[in-house]
Amino acid sequence: MQEAELEVWQSKQFKVLENALMDLIKSKSLESRTAKLRLQYTDYITTVKLFIFAERASNWFLHIDAMKRMINLLPATSYV
Repeated sequence: MQEAELEVWQSKQFKVLENALMDLIKSKSLESRTAKLRLQYTDYITTVKLFIFAERASNWFLHIDAMKRMINLLPATSYV
């Protein structure tokens, strides 16, 4: 990443926006079971896509991050 891109991700405005989005996701999950299911599904698909991208890009750090996120999925799939 370039220097300017890193500044955007670490800026205070981005953190405020990210926190607002996380609060919205939490509130929607508490309101509706269907919304909670769809948000979980989206998170799982994002994790798998991240893993595939890490494998194809041969990015070790991204691979480790994807594996950390996938550890939670293994008991649900009965591979443990």
